[in-house]
Amino acid sequence: MHLNKLVMRNFKKFRRAEVEFQDGLTGIVGSNGTGKSTIVEAIAWALYGNRASSIKRDFIRNAHAGESDPVEVRLTLSLGKQELIIFRAMKGKGLMPEAVLILDGQRIAAGTKEVDLRLEEILKISYQDFMKTFYARQKDLDNLLKEGGVGKREYLLKLLGLEDIKEQAIEEIKSDRASLEEQKSRLEGALAEVGDVLARLESISGDILVAGMGREEAERSRANLQDEVEKKRHELEVMAEKMRRHGLLAERAKSLEATVGELNETIKAAEKRLLEIDASKKRLSDLGPMLERLSSIADRLEILQPKRVVYEETARSMAAVEAAMQGEKKALAESQRSLLDLGQEFFRWEIATATAGAILGINAFNQPNVQESKDNTNRLLAMVRAEGKLPEEKPLLVKPPLKIYFKESASTVPATLRQFLAQVRPGDYLALMAYIAENPVNQLALQDIRRLLQERLHLITTLGYGPRFLHSTGQFHKGGPNKGLFLQLTAGDARDLPIPGAPYTFGEFKRAQALGDLEALQKHRRRVGHIDLGPDITLGLAALRKALESALKSVQVKP
Repeated sequence: MHLNKLVMRNFKKFRRAEVEFQDGLTGIVGSNGTGKSTIVEAIAWALYGNRASSIKRDFIRNAHAGESDPVEVRLTLSLGKQELIIFRAMKGKGLMPEAVLILDGQRIAAGTKEVDLRLEEILKISYQDFMKTFYARQKDLDNLLKEGGVGKREYLLKLLGLEDIKEQAIEEIKSDRASLEEQKSRLEGALAEVGDVLARLESISGDILVAGMGREEAERSRANLQDEVEKKRHELEVMAEKMRRHGLLAERAKSLEATVGELNETIKAAEKRLLEIDASKKRLSDLGPMLERLSSIADRLEILQPKRVVYEETARSMAAVEAAMQGEKKALAESQRSLLDLGQEFFRWEIATATAGAILGINAFNQPNVQESKDNTNRLLAMVRAEGKLPEEKPLLVKPPLKIYFKESASTVPATLRQFLAQVRPGDYLALMAYIAENPVNQLALQDIRRLLQERLHLITTLGYGPRFLHSTGQFHKGGPNKGLFLQLTAGDARDLPIPGAPYTFGEFKRAQALGDLEALQKHRRRVGHIDLGPDITLGLAALRKALESALKSVQVKP
């Protein structure tokens, strides 16, 4: 057994720690109280669970961890050419135990009892023997270095708990030696008796020779008689075989007659079946056009299935919203009198904002980075006036319905998203900037994506519809600290309208605003990516959700 790697989380002295073991002897060095013993206790707890007597349940969770923070230990070790991973955890306020055992990538046990039993079968070493053979304290090593040659041997026996084994082995050697001496004496007496037996054997050999000559004559007579008996027996067997064959032939003839009758019945049934098959073929040929239509309908249903799921989810959400709105209407009717004072509150906080800005010496209404995005948009619209269209950026990756416009791209959409999300650091947030229509269907899909990112990456997420978010969080995105990851979502317009007096449409104006903000984010070295959802926004959001689910399975967030 060779220890490879130990990972601890909220275990005694350590909030988070990882130890990799090299070949040979591993020394754990540090001052008192730094957690040397905690590493050994974590290894013992992983291997033996509650049987590790030094592990106290009440003090196992790190002092700085919260009551709901789990205590986890993962130990990786090698058994010959096999790799064994042991995972133990205690979760919740009640420290409920969990355990999983994985051998060569396959889970072979789950639950503390089952894992303990399998480890006992695999390791074949008790907790006490493990602590004697795999672990040595600093004072034991110091004493070992100070001893001479013979002293080192004796101290190693004591350190490994082998003193009792040594004394027991000496006693067993003495006992075996006495037993061998006794066997030697018995063999010497037996050899003396062998000499007398040899003389008797020579006398008996002469008698056997004489008896053998008479036996040979009797054997010759017996052989002659046996040949005669075999001859008569062969004649009887020939006659019996002839009689048996005659009986078999009679039975066979009777069986063939019965078989002929059965075959005639089978032929009649087959002819009837052929007539039925011909009729079925005619009916199938008549059903051919109907089957082709059914196949076309099935293909259409398969295409519409994702939309049906989204529609059902939207219907449920709308029903819940409608019920909530009824309650809100009732509450609003009851509180209508207090709502009349809302204008007073607006006025109060406008004065407060202006006063706070004057005291701090800032212009609360200054938003230079919002103006920067506007300048970029105006520049792009000037190009439309001059050239008749917006500049086209070539996507790095096209996997219908999605088009990927990232700084770097992999061979698949999940791999590209995995590279982008791997940039997340503690304290970051992720902003979804959706330049699409705000409706219940899109809102439901975007909130689902937002929850997925928040739960898997453990970071704050925001959702804003473009271009209106540019006047709220847009300033913070570019002018605030570089703590954000920005995912810009655009889509084709099912219907576009011209802007009166302008050489571009509303759709082109919206795309210019999205590109202008994207350029501003890139200029300020923000971590930003652009994804076009295609003409069908519902299918595009579903494809993005599926790709994110795949990417987040293996995202490694930087510490």
